[in-house]
Amino acid sequence: MSLTYISLDDGRLESLNLAGKGMYGVAMCQKCPTNSQNNTALQQPCSDFRLLIVEDDPTLRIIWKITLESWGMSLQVAMAEDGYVAIVQIAAARPDLIITDIGMPNIDGRMLIDIVSRVPSTADIPFVVVSGLKADDLLDRPSVIGCYPKPIPFYEIHQLITQLVQRRAPAKLSLPA
Repeated sequence: MSLTYISLDDGRLESLNLAGKGMYGVAMCQKCPTNSQNNTALQQPCSDFRLLIVEDDPTLRIIWKITLESWGMSLQVAMAEDGYVAIVQIAAARPDLIITDIGMPNIDGRMLIDIVSRVPSTADIPFVVVSGLKADDLLDRPSVIGCYPKPIPFYEIHQLITQLVQRRAPAKLSLPA
């Protein structure tokens, strides 16, 4: 893979060349992603916590959507069907957490983690890997904070997201009575 230019700060992705696949991408993203068949931003009130789910199986994306909505948390969630679409989503709205599958077409989860980790403005975004493929070796990477096998362990994911959201929440001020 050759990455000619990528800037995730200004929402621009240019000249992403996947060697041997003949794929090039040039995209200019909007700050708020729009809905489409495979790339959906859930219609929830915006919050300070942005979550990106990267999953190539459309049925699992629906399961993610339904489950996340059932939690009643105020999250801004975007979905991507592969790493290439995920990079566009990251450029559009920098997520606070990326949950990714590994085995996907175009840019797989491992390559996505590598690309995002190399860009200074996104290197600190944490990843959680949920995959049917063995991915324990990814725990050695500083950006990977968890690896889970499929089926999706929603209880553990819920706990993790809850902890991350609570860490980002501003401390409540105590006013004297």
